[in-house]
Amino acid sequence: MKTILAMPQDQQHLMFGPGQLQELSDLVEIDVDRTVPELQAAADEQLADVEVLITGWGSPHLDAATLQRLPALRAVVHTAGTLRHIASPALWERDDILVTTAAEANAVPVAEFSVAQILLAGKQSLSREAAHRRCRGRSTPRRSPTEATSEQWWASSGPPGSGARSWSCCRAST
Repeated sequence: MKTILAMPQDQQHLMFGPGQLQELSDLVEIDVDRTVPELQAAADEQLADVEVLITGWGSPHLDAATLQRLPALRAVVHTAGTLRHIASPALWERDDILVTTAAEANAVPVAEFSVAQILLAGKQSLSREAAHRRCRGRSTPRRSPTEATSEQWWASSGPPGSGARSWSCCRAST
């Protein structure tokens, strides 16, 4: 099954570890060292027998003209969450193409990161770190440990949206 990495150059190394790339090359016909950042610029011969596109952040838009050049396409495996930047109405009209996304798999790590950032923001972590760098070596007044950590108990925040990541964020913070 001919598969291409339709993503920016070297993006595959951010999405997959060496072992995963090896496993991928064992499963399908793919050159894991090469990406196709612009499907519109690829030769027709290169795209004619592609059955699977592996996409991710910064992947090319799959519009009607591009999909016409991919007549054998059967699946789009998106390694990121949202498809809004790559999917066009033409993709959804093709009922012979399976489209997957990593939105659910990404929900928990994104929620954990969001909770961490909320807690760090409540503690003014970045501004304190910047102040520490500015005042390094000088005697500066410091807050008591109780005063520095009590802010979280009275702070309130809400989910940034209503998707899977937001709900995971809510579950992680309770």
